[in-house]
Amino acid sequence: MDTLFLHPEPQGQFTAWGRELGTIQSLGTDSLSALAARYAGARVVLFIPSSQCLLTTVSLSAGQRKQLAGNFAWLIEEQVGVDVETLHIIAGPEQADGQTPILAIAIDVLESWRAACREAGWALQAIVPDVLLLSQSDDKSWALDINGPQLTLRTGMLSGATLESLTPVQVLQAAWQEQDELGTHPERLVISGEAVADQVELSAWAESHQLVIEYLPDLDVANTLLSITDWSRHPGNFLQGRFAMQQQVLLPPALKIAAIFLLVAFAVQLVSEWGRYAYFHHKAIKAQSEATTLYKQLFPSDRRIVSIRRQMEAHLEQGAASGGALSKMTQLAEAMQGSGLDTQRIDFAGGVFTLDVDARSITDIDALKQRLSGMGLQTEIISANNQNGKIRGRLRMGAGT
Repeated sequence: MDTLFLHPEPQGQFTAWGRELGTIQSLGTDSLSALAARYAGARVVLFIPSSQCLLTTVSLSAGQRKQLAGNFAWLIEEQVGVDVETLHIIAGPEQADGQTPILAIAIDVLESWRAACREAGWALQAIVPDVLLLSQSDDKSWALDINGPQLTLRTGMLSGATLESLTPVQVLQAAWQEQDELGTHPERLVISGEAVADQVELSAWAESHQLVIEYLPDLDVANTLLSITDWSRHPGNFLQGRFAMQQQVLLPPALKIAAIFLLVAFAVQLVSEWGRYAYFHHKAIKAQSEATTLYKQLFPSDRRIVSIRRQMEAHLEQGAASGGALSKMTQLAEAMQGSGLDTQRIDFAGGVFTLDVDARSITDIDALKQRLSGMGLQTEIISANNQNGKIRGRLRMGAGT
């Protein structure tokens, strides 16, 4: 559903219609909270009672309209009994008869409707008088809807009224006298709703005023709602000026689903990248820790470690100058490669290496000894003991004879 249309009824109820794929579906009547739960996040067009608005016309030239720059308050000061500063006033386009429609509503009333829709979680697109629910084919026709004691008359694009406690004929006669002052009258009258009881009187009045009259069983709301594609741009929308709604980009359902998938994929990618960073960061910390441990084993006399790399290079350069420690470590590394032994500790002092290893058997330790001896390193097995299911062996290596 692309748009939800609402019209308030007595006792806090709202009649609702939904527009989807170019068709209008009646959604029944329910409370605002129930409709908010059923149609969360909907785009809403609200038809407020015309009795809460002032709909009138004034003679206004294009030059005067430009000079007013949207400030139309003084035009209706004499027609309202309140301070015009408390009203929100808009003007419609000039009509064929030279008159300009003026619509006004109390600011606090407008704010209360906006707040109600905001609390319901709806994207409010337009607030218009409910007289616009009556269809008007042209500027030469009037539309009258009879709903119990409530009578709604539309006399122009943005003119009309909703009244009670009057008969249909009284309402029509009052509107006709108002048109007398402008010198224009309709040629056609369309009546919908509960007109049976007043049909004889209405037909007689229409005949006396030379009007073509047409009776409809029900108000054709669907046709009216479909006649406007974008109600937010309707000249009768009160959400203009400082009350204008910010433009919202609404995606079709298929694009919404695609956007959700893209967001989920992006989130998964972020989590994956964070996981990889955390893994390699952990590996880096572990490698640093192992390097520090090995350095302390090799050079226990160094109490302060600032840069393992630089301090290791300094020791190796010093060892190379004093007896070939670097070459011995290289030979030791070559001998250990592929041996299957686990190095536990290496000490170097006075040109002699002491190596602690874990092996599966004493034979593996002896094989390492033979390999080192074959490289010219004088090697002896100092000890070999059972430890946690393995053989812990200690070897001493010095320069070759």
